[in-house]
Amino acid sequence: MLVVLVLLLQCYCYYYFYYYNYYYFYYYYYYYYYYYYYYYYYYYYYYLYYFYYCYYCYYCCYCGCCCCYCCCCCYCCNCCYC
Repeated sequence: MLVVLVLLLQCYCYYYFYYYNYYYFYYYYYYYYYYYYYYYYYYYYYYLYYFYYCYYCYYCCYCGCCCCYCCCCCYCCNCCYC
């Protein structure tokens, strides 16, 4: 887990961030689909929104980590604020 957090702070953290949350997303997908139907939809749309605004984190690097053009990606880049 610590290794993942370190990689997220690097310039190319987008790839690690994406694949880590990819499996994390499907864990919630199956869990809430079978047990909490409405929660499943909540997490489904939440992570689609989550991935969409973090997609551009890979392309622009500042202050030692990856930031985004839209600056909406505070989840995967702690040094990018608006």
